[in-house]
Amino acid sequence: KPASAGGKGKGGGASPAEPDCSNGAAFDIRVGKIVEVGRHPDAETLYLEKIDVGEPEPRQIVSGLVKFVPIEQMQGALVLVMCNLKPAALRGITSFGMVLAASIENHTKVELVKVPEGSKPGDRVSFPGLVGVAPAEIPKKKLEKLLPGLHTDASGKVLWNDTPLTLPSGQPYSAWPNAHVS
Repeated sequence: KPASAGGKGKGGGASPAEPDCSNGAAFDIRVGKIVEVGRHPDAETLYLEKIDVGEPEPRQIVSGLVKFVPIEQMQGALVLVMCNLKPAALRGITSFGMVLAASIENHTKVELVKVPEGSKPGDRVSFPGLVGVAPAEIPKKKLEKLLPGLHTDASGKVLWNDTPLTLPSGQPYSAWPNAHVS
């Protein structure tokens, strides 16, 4: 007989269908390289990108960055991509993730989060000191609770609450201190 996990029968923990998304370790954030970018055919404020995140094929991502980031700055850029969001149709085109950008409080200025020199597509962000495994897809209600924790500190380093986002090459950052990241 297998040993008991210490529970008292049913209801003794999180079910496999309900992943533990209690902290930033639930995010699957990877470095991506924008290999193709153009305007969304049906929306003036959206870009349609193909981003290499270290998978066999580039991911299709739709981003609302047209007003803030010139297309020339997007093409070939190394960016951070949140990869475990539920695919979402934006003006009829499915997006399989989100490019992370920093914005000031009134959202009039937005810039791509920068990755440290030496970063390469597929590098994964870790959250030192946080325990958890990123699920294939973060449930929307959990995402809505976790996302506000992404921000920059007084020096522009990207954090989730007080935990630094960390790559093998260093810490992602923004030119803007105390900015919201999403």
